Amino acid sequence: MVKIKTEFSAKNLTIFGGYSNIFSFFEKSNVFEKLDRFVSVRKRTKIYKKLDYFKILLSMLTCGFTNMSQLSLFNSDFFILRILDLPRMPHAGNLARFLKKFTFKHTQQIIDVKRELFKKFHPRAFTLQRLTIDIDSTVINLWGHQEGAEKGYNDVKRGNRSYQVLLAFIYETKELLHGILKSGSAYCSNGAVAFIKELRSMLPYGIRDITVRADSGFFANDLLDYLEKVKFTYIIFVKNYTTVIRKVITIKESAYKSFETGSEIAVFHFRLKSWTTKRKFIVVRKLREYVDFQQDMFGAEKYSYQIYVTNLHGDSTQLVHFYHKRGDAENYIKELKYDVNLEKLITDSFWANQALLQFKILCYNLLVWFKNIFIGKSELRTTIRTFRERFLLIPAKLVKRSRRFILKLPRDYLYKEKFKAIELSLA
Repeated sequence: MVKIKTEFSAKNLTIFGGYSNIFSFFEKSNVFEKLDRFVSVRKRTKIYKKLDYFKILLSMLTCGFTNMSQLSLFNSDFFILRILDLPRMPHAGNLARFLKKFTFKHTQQIIDVKRELFKKFHPRAFTLQRLTIDIDSTVINLWGHQEGAEKGYNDVKRGNRSYQVLLAFIYETKELLHGILKSGSAYCSNGAVAFIKELRSMLPYGIRDITVRADSGFFANDLLDYLEKVKFTYIIFVKNYTTVIRKVITIKESAYKSFETGSEIAVFHFRLKSWTTKRKFIVVRKLREYVDFQQDMFGAEKYSYQIYVTNLHGDSTQLVHFYHKRGDAENYIKELKYDVNLEKLITDSFWANQALLQFKILCYNLLVWFKNIFIGKSELRTTIRTFRERFLLIPAKLVKRSRRFILKLPRDYLYKEKFKAIELSLA
């Protein structure tokens, strides 16, 4: 083994060499300027302005920081300090105090900035007239005394206090159209109509055909009524209500046709008591391996059922397969949790956490647009973590020559040509 001597003598090194291009894109998008202009949170100017904190927040999220204390990593990075035009980083406690000034009004102002940027960059990154919106929810487990944290449905740690996050992804593009933070005890469909109204306002002009997919937590009459009112198509998983199961049992055997191995499919129309109209249902049934005939008095337990409500036309088997593609939303949520740190950077203030969620969504979408506009559609399905490894986490050295700063990158960097092309496009 060759002995290698170590010494700490190099200056102006960074591991974020790729941030120069990303930061240039952020500046050209005017995201910092818009946040500074429209978000009216008060900040007394001493050393740091409100604009500085917005730049720091988006930089931390882009680089994948998981807690406020990691802000100190930027302090020893002359390149980051130079690009943010700061003499040094604020203390993590100052950043937390700044976030705790946010209220409901300020989070809505961040959403307004998100809306404006979405309408600007979605048409540049994608040319689609039909979108599929997958709505889902996830739980953020909490340890501490955070505002709004309550016990509710929690499939990870039962009985733990938590937040619930409602998210809406665009299936075709991986964009996160909208998201809100709710108390852990709130039910999925609570506020779902208001959520869809906000979501609609985000959509750029020219989108003609929109389909919503959601799980059984969103099977609610007021939501279905609203989707039909705004002419959205939908397919939503149905809860196994007793009234629905009783109707399913009465379906004639001749109505079923073979679906997948060991299962059958049928279509029926039904109106629940609280509804004013009949709706189309699709049922997939599968023979159970074991049936307790003493408990199965009505024959319902002979089969397991998967039931969907929809206003889509077409072959029922294709519609069920179409719904199953919604499984990608689970992967998108995992990407948010592990790559954008959805569960991290939590304060003890509910509105600060709501604001952080909106910043995370904004940062996530900016990176999705950056990938698709400047790198190409080949990067559409790559995760944010992979993107960071390829185009952000590049060792570099900042030097000054003839009154100019030069960022020296590795000579054998694998994506050198693509990096140069991006730099040229942003010039």
